Amino acid sequence: MANSPRHGSTFIDYALRVVEILTANPWGVDQDFFLYEYYAGNPPTDTQTRDFEWEEFKRAKDHSNRMFNQQKNGWLWVRARHGKLPGQFFYQAVAKITDGEPEIVIRYPVSEALLVDKTGDWLTRTRSHMRVTVANIEAKKKTALATGNSRLMREAESELDEIIILAPRLAAIYFDTGMTLQDLRVLAKSSKVPRLLQKSVKRTLSAYEKSTYEIAQLSNLIYTLKQMRRGKP
Repeated sequence: MANSPRHGSTFIDYALRVVEILTANPWGVDQDFFLYEYYAGNPPTDTQTRDFEWEEFKRAKDHSNRMFNQQKNGWLWVRARHGKLPGQFFYQAVAKITDGEPEIVIRYPVSEALLVDKTGDWLTRTRSHMRVTVANIEAKKKTALATGNSRLMREAESELDEIIILAPRLAAIYFDTGMTLQDLRVLAKSSKVPRLLQKSVKRTLSAYEKSTYEIAQLSNLIYTLKQMRRGKP
């Protein structure tokens, strides 16, 4: 039957082909680009088939995401960002599982575009938001190392240490996510903040900066233990 959803091994083969196309195009693919790639330069022209294949693409993308979460080698974690045209979305590989571990494959600056595009939508989807945040940082570091861009490296390292204070009492003020460590630093230096309140801000800032240092130390310890378990020097 024409345009019948794929099942079983046929669907898995299709999903693997989607993974190949996404891997080969790290800047993302929209509907037109995917169909052009999948049909080797001769995509279908009728709207029904094109829309069907795009829905199959999204099913394959969801399957890849599930396999990624199960740490299955070769599968991708895929996200979408808005294109410039109405209703246009670009899907792109953010990370893949290699030797049982996630590897960041998205490139900077498209990583930044994805983060900015999705920040508002994902503030309540903690894991997704954190994954994209980390992917953007790692993409920045790769670009900084490849180009010798020390400013970009400092920016990435600073973002690694950033803390977002998800306190409901703070969030209730503006019905938002609270504040960041940088917000506290600004308040601590502001002449507009009353002296008694500023002392409280500085104590809070000191506590969070100490926490940042301890998190960095703990992260180094966990990384070392992980490398030892994998038999790496």
